[in-house]
Amino acid sequence: MRVPDRLSISQSGWVFAGLVTALVLLRLILLFLPEQAILASQESLLSWTAVAIVIVLGFAGRYLARRTGFPRMWDTAVTTTGRLLLPVIIGLGLGLIWIWLAAALVALIEPLGLVGPILQAGSGFTVNLSLLFGFSYLANLIFADLFRRYGFMAPVTARLTFYLVWHIIFAGLL
Repeated sequence: MRVPDRLSISQSGWVFAGLVTALVLLRLILLFLPEQAILASQESLLSWTAVAIVIVLGFAGRYLARRTGFPRMWDTAVTTTGRLLLPVIIGLGLGLIWIWLAAALVALIEPLGLVGPILQAGSGFTVNLSLLFGFSYLANLIFADLFRRYGFMAPVTARLTFYLVWHIIFAGLL
């Protein structure tokens, strides 16, 4: 009988190491970009302090997730469909919804300009904020459900796919 080596790294450990490496590389990339190309929010979210906090909390999360019944990052009981394909489809869907939501809001500019004086007399128009809040809340609920069903990589994959559609592909078309 072979005694398991306590220093060996599990598949989930390698996945976590890859995510940490990607986060550190992203921070390093920001060091070489011109200052005007980096938003203040990006700078603060990817400060070395923030990166260190995320890594420490990630280790704690990995440790606690196993004890609370969540699937491991690369749990063999979770199918590739649940871990990657379904999250990619959800991320693409959310990205497309976000694009059409933005188009719908932009399409409101002219009609709102016509009724502006009426709105100014009232309490204001809060549909934009309501839609933003509602969509973000719904997306986060979907990501939480993916995490509960399929483990950590499912919501990460869905969110990255959503970012690919909304922040990269759509932004590149503008």
